[in-house]
Amino acid sequence: MPAPRQERPHRAPFAMPMATTDRIIDTTPLDVRAQPLIDALIDEYSTRYHAYRPDSQASAREELARYPAEVFAPPEGAFVLLLRDGETIGGGAFKRYDAQTAELKRIWTRSDLRRQGLARVIVEALELRAAQQGYRRI
Repeated sequence: MPAPRQERPHRAPFAMPMATTDRIIDTTPLDVRAQPLIDALIDEYSTRYHAYRPDSQASAREELARYPAEVFAPPEGAFVLLLRDGETIGGGAFKRYDAQTAELKRIWTRSDLRRQGLARVIVEALELRAAQQGYRRI
């Protein structure tokens, strides 16, 4: 009989460890350091959905403004940035979906730094915060 299969943590195909200068900070979408994330998301959403929505840039701005910053603050949410040498290279958030469930929102990494496992670092930070805030599901 074959040995049971060992489960291993998921790793991105080209995952690299976080640089020693990388750090996760808890903050708010109103933090000036969040602006690169917000600007890049607007650009990415408007580019991706332009064929479906000619007003995609305005729609992307509206989507990102849909939730007030307080939604992404404890005790019901969180907003984190991933900084490298003081520069925003990623971030994400969660908000309350229901009493047991947190909904991840706005997970982003800088386009030239993708495929290095940075989004996983962000999601793990958000999952930890959600568990600490009492959520049982993501």
